Amino acid sequence: MMRSINRRGVRILLVLGLLAPVAAAPGCKGAGPARPSGPAFESEAVRVADAQRLALEAERHAAAGRVADAVTTYESALGRYAEFGPAWHNLGELYMRQERYLEAAEAFSRAAELSPSDPRPLYNLGVLYFNRKYPREARTEWVRALDRDPNYLPALRGVIEVDWLLRDKNDLTLPRIERALMLERDPGVRKELEFRKLRIETQDEAEAKSAPGPKPRS
Repeated sequence: MMRSINRRGVRILLVLGLLAPVAAAPGCKGAGPARPSGPAFESEAVRVADAQRLALEAERHAAAGRVADAVTTYESALGRYAEFGPAWHNLGELYMRQERYLEAAEAFSRAAELSPSDPRPLYNLGVLYFNRKYPREARTEWVRALDRDPNYLPALRGVIEVDWLLRDKNDLTLPRIERALMLERDPGVRKELEFRKLRIETQDEAEAKSAPGPKPRS
């Protein structure tokens, strides 16, 4: 369920990155991103350009399967410009491949802070929790992703799956299934969603019939 490396985010850094101030990378286990370095008078534009160059290099390493090199290079990019949200997101994905789950969670959280309209960091944080057998925590992050984009299909699928897995139907379950059906193109997934929709509607009808209240008299 993890989304692919964010290529577009790397290339729009020069447009977006200059809007945010430089900050030290949050602490995490392992080497982690280095702290910003260079002369005190070094311009922000130079740091941003360096971060963009390093992020593109990291992307090439990742595409070639050189995960360790990609991690090191993304960490260097963030050392040059720590407010680079897409780089944090991509680094989180690579940390997951290395099974460095705490660092991945921190990277996704940082990406979510820096890219407040992007649902993908929160979605991938949910994937991390779900894969580590924490479905409720996963659902929390997927709901947060849907708060950013109600039509983000991967998060819709995730929330629906956790509700079904935990047998935790609520007032939003059926509307989410109906929304997913409007977006879903996979025939197999659509068939499963239609089955669940029918099952919930049947249960709701049965519950309504058995609810206490005045009964008709002949």
